[in-house]
Amino acid sequence: MQKSGVGTQPYLPLISVIVPVYNVAKILERCINSIRQQIYPNLEIILVDDGSTDMSGTFCDVFAKQDQRIKVIHQPNQGLSMARNAGLKLATGKWVTFVDSDDTIHPDMIDLLHRLCYQNKTKMSICGFYEVRSEGTGSLKPHQPSQERVFTTVECLKAMLCEEGFSMSAWGKLYARELFDLVEFPPHRLYEDVGTTYKLVLQCDHIAVSNAEYYNYYQTPGSITQQSFNLKKLDLIDLTDQMCDDIIAWSQTSVQSTAPSSNLTQSSTPVPQPSPQPTSLTPADRVLLTDLTKKRRMHARFSVLRQMVTASSKSSTASGLSTPQSAASQAPSAPLSLAGTSIDSKSLKHAEKQVIKYLRSHKNYILKNPLATRRDRLAMYSLLAGKPIFRYAWKKYTSVRK
Repeated sequence: MQKSGVGTQPYLPLISVIVPVYNVAKILERCINSIRQQIYPNLEIILVDDGSTDMSGTFCDVFAKQDQRIKVIHQPNQGLSMARNAGLKLATGKWVTFVDSDDTIHPDMIDLLHRLCYQNKTKMSICGFYEVRSEGTGSLKPHQPSQERVFTTVECLKAMLCEEGFSMSAWGKLYARELFDLVEFPPHRLYEDVGTTYKLVLQCDHIAVSNAEYYNYYQTPGSITQQSFNLKKLDLIDLTDQMCDDIIAWSQTSVQSTAPSSNLTQSSTPVPQPSPQPTSLTPADRVLLTDLTKKRRMHARFSVLRQMVTASSKSSTASGLSTPQSAASQAPSAPLSLAGTSIDSKSLKHAEKQVIKYLRSHKNYILKNPLATRRDRLAMYSLLAGKPIFRYAWKKYTSVRK
């Protein structure tokens, strides 16, 4: 394996680093410094101040004066998707990557991601991430020597949707700018990456992947995943279903042929289009994608249901549940606040009923799915035994993980 380093890459195109910023004044410098310290030199760093009400916007301007590579956009609060879309409109780099403002990146990350694309002639590359569960004064987990490989489109979809080494998050990846020509992050939606990343993967014949944990993902109190439940979190189900529908449609439009050559210099990367089509898929690929999408639909609903039963157990009245407005005010790069969508116990119970009905009526998506894990089956059996059993099982599982 060739060692990462700018000396191994004779051509160093401009790479745009897009950072949405919302009320992270206390930790913003940590993020920006990690980007400024990248060994890859040819960067433009785009900070999108999404209507911050603290000193974040002012700090962005200060950083821009310190480093000529930094550009700043100030806009009214519109949410993470619109902040990223604004950054994409300003970006002039041939390549694009995203960093969340409460995270940091290893000094070699961008160089590694570009080298992977350059050496393997791909339009997308991915690295692993390290989950930082709490603030600490010590150093992060030591990074191990990376293992690298080139995934086919189907292999990447499987790894991504099963979260085998990387996830659907926009961060921790490098994209050819042209992949976004007909793709944008869905406005005003939570879990926006679920509605976006797969569209970029489907445009690539191959994706270069390293298991090096070069993206440091901080579990920040107040982030979307840490908030109390609100009905906007049903976006996860809608976006997951759309993703699964699109993947199945993509697989069904393919022309039967032999597996693609492993010689990447002979492969042709498809032109970005609204409904990308694969060059070839085997029958086994189609079966795999069918099982994969069934599993993912169930995962989305189990994720939402776990949040619902936790919320309902904490309070039996609407006063104990958060609203989209309060959630938006807490989260870095907060979603757009929507007036008139406050949650009440009746709405929660109705939504919960619909989710449980789907899970039970589609139980074989897990029980007869070869991709289902032991945890998947335990979740399904506990739900079939009743909601109280499911709530108890989830609490026990959570306590064991801690």
